Amino acid sequence: MKLLTIIGLSFLLVSTEGYACAKPWRGIVPLHSTRDDVQKILGKPTSQNEIFEDYKLDRYVVTVWYASENCDGPAPYWWGNYRVSRGTVLSVEVEFDEVPLTKLRIRKINKLVKGPPDSTLAVDYFDKRRGLQYSIRSRKLYRVTYGPSAVDAQLRCRSS
Repeated sequence: MKLLTIIGLSFLLVSTEGYACAKPWRGIVPLHSTRDDVQKILGKPTSQNEIFEDYKLDRYVVTVWYASENCDGPAPYWWGNYRVSRGTVLSVEVEFDEVPLTKLRIRKINKLVKGPPDSTLAVDYFDKRRGLQYSIRSRKLYRVTYGPSAVDAQLRCRSS
């Protein structure tokens, strides 16, 4: 089972390597898909409220974050605010069993923007061009977040 997860993650990461915009996750595209689109693809969430839905899938725990305000609310971490309708997907977090970085091919990870360690000593690496965030703890990848990519910059709210 763990080998299948590693193979799947390796394929997922390598297959998106050369693109200017982030690949959708299972057809869910940040800033373009809606809550209805997500539920058609993933089914009924295990928990939800106005701004997120959780899904427990076979090998993943998935959290989908939604826009609740249009340029007025607090920015969700590094993604920022975007001019999209309420209920539009902002990001998709895919969490899984930890995979050693040595088993994955994430190009130039040390050149990506690096966030500060959180309370669990995890560090996030941001690929703004492709709209990906890699969450790493003890040299192991445990979450990939799909968010807005560089091609979505025109939808970003202006700073006040």
